[in-house]
Amino acid sequence: MVINNLSSYFKLTSLIYIFPIILVFSKFIAEIFILFIFFYLFIFQSQKTLEIIKNEKFLKYFLAYIIILIIISFFSLDLFASLKRSVTLFRFLFFIIFLKYFFFTNERKLVQLLAITSIFLVLLSIDIIYQYFNGDDLFGFPSANYGTRNSGFFGDELIAGGFINLFFFPCLLLFKTKKYKLISFFLLILYPSTILFTGERSSFFLMILGLAIALPFLIKNKNSLIALILSLILMSISLYNSPVVKERMVETTIAQISKGYDKKYFKDKKFTKEYQSNSISKKNDIAFLNSGWGAHFLTSIEIFKDYPLTGSGLKTFRKICSEKKYEKIKSLNYKNRCATHPHQIYFEILSETGIIGSIFFIFLISILFKNIFLDTFSKKGEHYSVLLIVIPLILKLWPLTTTGSFFTNFNLITFSFFLGLALSIKNINFQKIN
Repeated sequence: MVINNLSSYFKLTSLIYIFPIILVFSKFIAEIFILFIFFYLFIFQSQKTLEIIKNEKFLKYFLAYIIILIIISFFSLDLFASLKRSVTLFRFLFFIIFLKYFFFTNERKLVQLLAITSIFLVLLSIDIIYQYFNGDDLFGFPSANYGTRNSGFFGDELIAGGFINLFFFPCLLLFKTKKYKLISFFLLILYPSTILFTGERSSFFLMILGLAIALPFLIKNKNSLIALILSLILMSISLYNSPVVKERMVETTIAQISKGYDKKYFKDKKFTKEYQSNSISKKNDIAFLNSGWGAHFLTSIEIFKDYPLTGSGLKTFRKICSEKKYEKIKSLNYKNRCATHPHQIYFEILSETGIIGSIFFIFLISILFKNIFLDTFSKKGEHYSVLLIVIPLILKLWPLTTTGSFFTNFNLITFSFFLGLALSIKNINFQKIN
C-alpha cells in the first residue's frame, strides 16, 4: 500500500496526529505538510496514486471537478487569480488520498488522532471561556467587538466556533473507549457554552444541528447522556446570566431575521439617512435580505445572471461586487453589498463558477454522501458511530446558514481533512474502538 510506504520512510507523516493543532497555530506549516504529501505522491508514487483514483469513484469525480474549474478559469474576469486557485486544488486531492489510506484498517491510529484533538479542544474551550470573563485569553489575545466575540488561540481570526464544531463530533467516538472517555465527558460539558461565548451565531446554530444528528449516539451511552444534560444546563445558565451574549445571540438575531437590521445600524448617520430616503424603494419584503448578508446574497445572484454558464471566476466576487450596476439590488444594505465572498458557499459557487460548476459540485457531493451512507448501512449496529465522522461534512455543506468562503485555504484544508476521514469509513471497524 502506497501510504504504508509513505508512513514507513517518513516520520513527518506522524504530524497528522497533531494536524488540527498545527492548523490553529500555523497554517503555513499545515500547508507545507500538505505540499509534502502532494509532491511525494506525485513524484515518487504517481502510478500507484493514479490506480487509487481509478478505483475510487468519488476521487475520479473530484479530479474531474478540478479539471472543470481549471477550464472555467479561462473564462474568468481575472484569469490569473482563478487559475491559481483552481490549479492548486490538486494538492487537496492528494491529501484526501493520504488520509483515506493512513487510517486504512487501523482503528488505533484514529483513536490516537481523536484523543489528541479532544485534549486540545478542551484547552481551547477553557481559553475561550477564560477570555470571555477576563477580557484577554491566556496568550494575551483580547476579546473582539466589545467582548461579544472570543476566539482564544485564534487571536483576531474569529473562527474558533466553526473550528470546534467540525472537530468536536468525531471526538465523541472516544465515549466508546475506556482510556479516553473522561476527556470526552469534559469536552461535551464545555462544548455548547464555548460556542456560545465565541459569539458566532452560525456556529451556534450548527452546534444545535450537529447535536440533534448525534443525539441517537449520545443517548445510547449513559456517560455521554449525563454530559449532554449537564452541558445544556450550563449553556442555559450562561445565556441567562450574560446580557451581552443574550443580546448578540438572541436579540440581534431576531432583529436581523424580522427586520434585516438591528438598532446598532442607526448609530451610523449614513445608514439612517439612506434608510429614511430609501425605506420604500429599497426595502425588501424578505426582511433578512435587508441585512448585509442579504445584500451579499442578492449581489451574487445578479453576478450569476450576468455570467450564467461559467460564472465570473473564482476569487472575483470581491473584484466586481462594487460595480455600480449592482446597486440595483433591493436591499437597504445595498451599499454594504461588497465583501471578499458572498458569505454562503452555494451563492459563492453559483456566482463564481456558474451553472456548469454548480451542477458538477452538487453532483460530486451527491456521489460522496451516496457512497458514505452505503458504507454506513453496511456496518450493522454501527450506524451512529459512522455518522459522527460524517457530521462535520454535513455542517460544512449545510445550506441554511452564512458561511466563510469555500475556496479559502483554511476551509479547503478542513474540508479535505474530513473528506479523507469520511472516505476511510469502510476500512474502519468501529467495534474495535475501545
